[in-house]
Amino acid sequence: MLLRDENESFLCCRTLFHYGLIFVKEAKLIALLEALYWVRDLGWDHVIFEMDAQKVVNVVTRNVDDQTKFGAMIAQAKSVLTQMAGFQVTFTKRQANAMVVTLARASHSYVSPMLWNSIPFFLVLSLESDCIR
Repeated sequence: MLLRDENESFLCCRTLFHYGLIFVKEAKLIALLEALYWVRDLGWDHVIFEMDAQKVVNVVTRNVDDQTKFGAMIAQAKSVLTQMAGFQVTFTKRQANAMVVTLARASHSYVSPMLWNSIPFFLVLSLESDCIR
């Protein structure tokens, strides 16, 4: 998870670790839920959550009824989005956000949650790449 301000400047980033094997769409939804809770707990109220998972964005932003475990997680995300009217979830192409892709890859190197309040060394090149676009 990566937080930027309205000028796209880096604020902080965070990684999490979950045990087990899950489908990609479930992992993306768990990441969205964690980001929603994190930003809500920070007290922020106007946030755009950009995701490269079109299916997750669609099910969270549309009126879809799903009675599976995935549906229960969707309901949790929708509940937070309803409570926090200033939160918005949008789709962005993976190529448009090299920093998040790099952070996700780097998260495999850590066995516990990590929080950076300054840009980690492994994100510097990605930051330059994002700035060029």
